[in-house]
Amino acid sequence: MLPFYLTPKKIGEPGVITLSKEVLDTLDEQTVINILFRLAGYIIICIERIQTLSPDSQRRLLLVGDQFEEIYTLCLDASDRKIFLDGLLQAVKNAPFFTLVLTLRADSEEQQEKAQRVFIQLVQPGEGTEDTRKLATSDEVGDNWDLVTHLADERLVVTNRNELTNEETVEVVHEALIRHWGRLRGWMQENRKFSVWQEGLKVALQQWVESNKDDGALLRGATLAVAEDWLQQRGEEVSKAQRWFIEKSVGLRERERKQKERLRLSVIAGLSMQKINIYVMISNVEVIHLPHHL
Repeated sequence: MLPFYLTPKKIGEPGVITLSKEVLDTLDEQTVINILFRLAGYIIICIERIQTLSPDSQRRLLLVGDQFEEIYTLCLDASDRKIFLDGLLQAVKNAPFFTLVLTLRADSEEQQEKAQRVFIQLVQPGEGTEDTRKLATSDEVGDNWDLVTHLADERLVVTNRNELTNEETVEVVHEALIRHWGRLRGWMQENRKFSVWQEGLKVALQQWVESNKDDGALLRGATLAVAEDWLQQRGEEVSKAQRWFIEKSVGLRERERKQKERLRLSVIAGLSMQKINIYVMISNVEVIHLPHHL
């Protein structure tokens, strides 16, 4: 008998579906896949029954996927996972009486903050469109690569290496995490302004590099002021390359400010010298007093 428990015995009765991880850990991969397919079949039967219910029915199907990240640990075949995930997504989309609740293992507050910093670097914020996954470098995730390694072990992210730069990279394993993981969606909502700004900064940085680091492509004015503000607020989440770009822009602004100040002082000094010369010329004029009778 397969090691998971199906209650209710009849469709529509209250009950719980439980998969025991302790038991699953002792099974081979094919047996686990069979369990997942059987569970998916059971869910489909439930959904088909629920879709026939009248709108005023009090019956609902609530599916809780506890420690949902384990699907990427227990099922290593991407195509098999896709079949299972697609089934869940279809249920969420098409069954009005079906509710899916996914939970992930709770860690310390520090780990949660680190996870947030990592995952928002792996999401391309949509502007009028859906958020999508993106590739991030080890520099962009900062000092959190140990967490990235752990997430890769849990099959939540995929790591690789850029052949041109030899830099390590990471991306989420499936865009379903972005669309349907409530916590990640919440993180993106809370950090959207920062994320959109940082994407713009990356574009500006790339343009500066492509211009052979010409001063004309550095940040200026209000754009630089906003960058300085974000750097002060969230400097730990700004990559070394991005920080260097902002600092170069600040350096150019300071050089230009000093140059303008020197020019201003030079003009003032020039005007002062003209006044001195005029005074000297006037003071050197010989005054001739003519007799009063002339």
